[in-house]
Amino acid sequence: MWINADTSKLSQTDTVILANNRQVLAFQKTWGLQKGNSALPKALSWQQFLQESWQFLEPNSSQRLLSNNESRTLIERSMLKLGQNEVNSRLLDEVIKNNDYCKNHLIEYAQLSQTNITNCILFVDWMEDYQQTKKNNNLLDINDLSALVIKHPIEISKPYIYGFKTLTPVQSLLLDKIGYQVLKGEPKNPQNDNQIFQTTEDEINTVAQWAKDLHAQNPDKYIAIVCPTLNREHHQIKSIFDQVFADTLIETGGKSYNISLGLPLSDYPLIRHILNILTLCQQLQSNHISTDTFNAVITSPYISDAQKEQSARALLVNKVLKLEKTHFRFSHLKNILDATPQLKNSIQFTLTQVSKTKQPHDQWLSLFDNCLQNWGFAVDRTLSSTEYQLFNKYQSARLGLNQLSQASETITMLNAILDLKKWLSQVIFQAQSAKTPIQILGSLEAEGLVFDYAWVVGMTDEFLPVALNAPRFIPSILPRSIKFHTVILR
Repeated sequence: MWINADTSKLSQTDTVILANNRQVLAFQKTWGLQKGNSALPKALSWQQFLQESWQFLEPNSSQRLLSNNESRTLIERSMLKLGQNEVNSRLLDEVIKNNDYCKNHLIEYAQLSQTNITNCILFVDWMEDYQQTKKNNNLLDINDLSALVIKHPIEISKPYIYGFKTLTPVQSLLLDKIGYQVLKGEPKNPQNDNQIFQTTEDEINTVAQWAKDLHAQNPDKYIAIVCPTLNREHHQIKSIFDQVFADTLIETGGKSYNISLGLPLSDYPLIRHILNILTLCQQLQSNHISTDTFNAVITSPYISDAQKEQSARALLVNKVLKLEKTHFRFSHLKNILDATPQLKNSIQFTLTQVSKTKQPHDQWLSLFDNCLQNWGFAVDRTLSSTEYQLFNKYQSARLGLNQLSQASETITMLNAILDLKKWLSQVIFQAQSAKTPIQILGSLEAEGLVFDYAWVVGMTDEFLPVALNAPRFIPSILPRSIKFHTVILR
């Protein structure tokens, strides 16, 4: 994959801002094709450009930049603090989207309050509390950076931009101040061919065979399968491509194709085993043990002596099920653990661990590490390449909870586990893929990229025309009443 742009006028001292991370990778590929081993210009996504500009302008700032995950958590806490009984991921996503919309389109919270619409006022209350939390703790989020760069007296170099259909008002203000050039390409006139299928499965089978045959005939050509509904069809596409390419038993890094859009960390079995172990530790200490959680942990292949005590632990599962309870106390286990000595040691060690009822996130993370070590997580089992990458990703991702201690009160172990689970659910993991010319990606990722061959999957009346996804907390009359400074790039 590459981008349709002429890089002949660029040098290593230039900066190129691209619309998304996929285009950054494609630009690097394009540069290699057009310039060989020449030193690469600085290629950044919009968010990367904002962060780098802020760090250049304020290298010694006392303010700390929140990650997107931290920002999400603090917004959720503001909502709960102000009386929202339940904040599910769908509502939280909508609130974050509306806040981003306000910041990108220069809509002040006061304008929303003046509408006297209940939902707008509620949204403003949540956001103002979140902004106050940031101010109290000397924090910034990504939406604050544009204004800081615009107001700063020091100039930064004029960048090139590529892949933006339009510029939002805040992007226009910033780029108008520093100046910019549009990196243009030559117009393309691709040949099109249409086919009709009875079902999505029929089309995916056909496109998989098409990609396989085409790659066999043209091994150096780049092939894209673009699926606008990749989130929904991810599992089916992966399953069919594995069958057609005979990749079912092949690790991700060795597959004949690469499928984009990984899953949240919390959806992977290895991570679910970790969360189950931590949950069981909390339940053992509170003496309120879930039958399902207990049985899931003791049969986990990742804990100590899983193979050695496999049969005895299977019998223990049956004994626990005979209790006919959804939850039980530790006293029910005392006389039935002798056949599983390693399991018994792990449980007894967990019961002797002393911790405060409430403490900060960083202290709970230290306890969680001790729990996994006590249960011998992944000690006896040789991890596959994907499992190894998953565990490393967990190790790095979990550290983000430490930063919440700055803006959080002490919490219980149960709440710390829930926070960890929410945190991991927002971290998307994709195992390292093979260097293959066959790429399966979503429509947003494919935007602005060029391939030798491409097949767009699922062009049905369910997809086109695209349903409007207007912001729920911003009344439709408000955007029309604001004179947006939006630039259309041609």
